[in-house]
Amino acid sequence: CIVGLMGMPGTSGGCQAYNSFKMFKMAHLGVYIMDASKVTKLAKITVSDSHLGVMSYMTVGGDGGRLLLEGCTIIGTSQLSTCSASPKCRTQSTQDNDMLNCNSLWSRLSDPEYRRVGFLNPGNTKNKKSYGLSSPLSRLLSPAYVVLDDCHFPYEWTDHFNSGHGWLIAKDNTFAHWKLDDCGMTTRAISMSVSYPEVQWLSEWTNTKWYEAHPKARFQYSAEALNDAFVARKSPCKFKAAGCMGLDHTAMQDMDGSLTGHTGHASVL
Repeated sequence: CIVGLMGMPGTSGGCQAYNSFKMFKMAHLGVYIMDASKVTKLAKITVSDSHLGVMSYMTVGGDGGRLLLEGCTIIGTSQLSTCSASPKCRTQSTQDNDMLNCNSLWSRLSDPEYRRVGFLNPGNTKNKKSYGLSSPLSRLLSPAYVVLDDCHFPYEWTDHFNSGHGWLIAKDNTFAHWKLDDCGMTTRAISMSVSYPEVQWLSEWTNTKWYEAHPKARFQYSAEALNDAFVARKSPCKFKAAGCMGLDHTAMQDMDGSLTGHTGHASVL
């Protein structure tokens, strides 16, 4: 499958939740939350051996969005994956309908190449992916999409100014099997999103568990390392561009030291 769980926008505008799903070997995205409600909760979800684990494309409008991540397990490369079968993602594009290659934003990075990324920090934009399921103008959600105008793109792509602050609240989550060298490529358990270089949400982490996760494969928050993959506006923020506070002011609050390994000591990154 290309995408395991695609969370569609709610009809009431209130809270929405996704519970107890399991995704294994998704070619592009394990969990994709699209045009989410003001408060969205992911609970007891397992994603394993997928190119991108959890990606939230929020269009809640204005400030105050919340993404709750609770009791989830995000696995990089387990013993069920090898280097001889599907070492790279396979996703569609307008030039690659048969999915022979990896066409995600992360495929732009070559030194090193990225095999997997577990959790992508959420952001917000006014640029919705859908008009609602009943509308004849609903945008196709496959990367082999019909161009409706010049600023609507599939999945993790966006070509619009990021808009609105929000908060990620994560507790009781486990990250397992994240390797620095994965079949000659690399992996990262938690990363900023390359689609939100302008506004990255603040995050709060409590009781995070790590299992067989290389210390250097746990985080990717280097704008310099991700520079070639950044997209947003027509002239996207880059490592050396000014005014991109998503690159300069992203904050993670480790409430109990479990995220960074300094148990018993809270810290701000």
